[in-house]
Amino acid sequence: MEEITGDAALEIEEAIVDRFEFHTYKMCRGGFLRPSVTRHALQCHHTLPIMQHNVEPGNPSLCVAARSRFGRRGFAVYPKPENSVPERVVHIPFEEEYQAHLLLEKRLSENTASSYLSDLRLCFGHLQVSEDVASSLKPERLREFFAALIELGFSPSSMARFLASLRSYCVYLADTNRLTEDPCRGIRIPKQQRYRPRSLTHQEMQELYAILEGRIQTGARNARRDLALIELLYGMGLRISEAIQLPLDAVHFDEEVAMILGKGNKQRIVPLGGKIIASLRDYLETERAALAKPRCETVIVNNRGLPLSRMGAWQIVRRSCLLAGLDAVVISPHTFRHTFATHLIEAGADLRAVQELLGHADISTTQIYTHLDQDYLREVHQSFHPRNR
Repeated sequence: MEEITGDAALEIEEAIVDRFEFHTYKMCRGGFLRPSVTRHALQCHHTLPIMQHNVEPGNPSLCVAARSRFGRRGFAVYPKPENSVPERVVHIPFEEEYQAHLLLEKRLSENTASSYLSDLRLCFGHLQVSEDVASSLKPERLREFFAALIELGFSPSSMARFLASLRSYCVYLADTNRLTEDPCRGIRIPKQQRYRPRSLTHQEMQELYAILEGRIQTGARNARRDLALIELLYGMGLRISEAIQLPLDAVHFDEEVAMILGKGNKQRIVPLGGKIIASLRDYLETERAALAKPRCETVIVNNRGLPLSRMGAWQIVRRSCLLAGLDAVVISPHTFRHTFATHLIEAGADLRAVQELLGHADISTTQIYTHLDQDYLREVHQSFHPRNR
């Protein structure tokens, strides 16, 4: 098995990510690639035999990539089997009407509505739900589905989302007189532990910025784009979808603000600091100006001059963290949003102000960061108070 490393690996990796939006595969004993236990684990029971394949940089067609979970930058590239099992198309009864209900009446974002429908497809594919949803959605069958989720290792939070998606769908069916009783009633899932978001320290962020700025000084490829993306995630506290979809006309350098369209099409204003403005302007005037297609309106673009995908942004974060010596396995793009809020709270920012900057509809969502601040205060108290020495 040939392992590709260095610049060739980065070029192949970015091209694959931009083109295929593949899912991560995990190396197993016996020479096989197995899909990781992810949200579509119910549909992915087949394995892919490993075959050595030489791939030239810039030509990654018909490939899947096996990631190393041990922090190596190299990765192996294999041809996609011609006889791989296609995913079964699962039909959701009244799908178009329900999707319109989510988008227009409940005013959910397209990503949230797509996630709800994705949850339903997994559930209905497992239960083989027919057009007669009243006879297909029974409490005992739903309990079997959630028992299967437990066996597959889904976390309580993931199971809670499945249950929320099912409940929302059943409420819609009941409101439209297609269902007489709620089959989700009485279903119990494992209790969720209190969510404690992972955030980076000030020292870790300084090390990351030093690496990113150093890559710019050495003329590394896409170095300015990588720094600009981190500025959107940490410097402005944006969600990953908000960062990659941010249009050029939403950034107002003269007023030093950006107009962010968040969940539920809710708009908020986020200030731009001096360093953020400098990094964005530098990127827009150099790398983006040379790459972006004429009709591309997003701030961040990929190597083909098109809007950056979620997976592409994830890979930029992962690679940057590896270069800075951080734990890339547990750090995601959303980690920088957590870090943005945590550092503001630790510095004494008002909770309501942080809520507005993050775009949280409910103050209770923002309060999770006060628990982290209490941990910090407790640590300071134990370290410096004379009664704790």
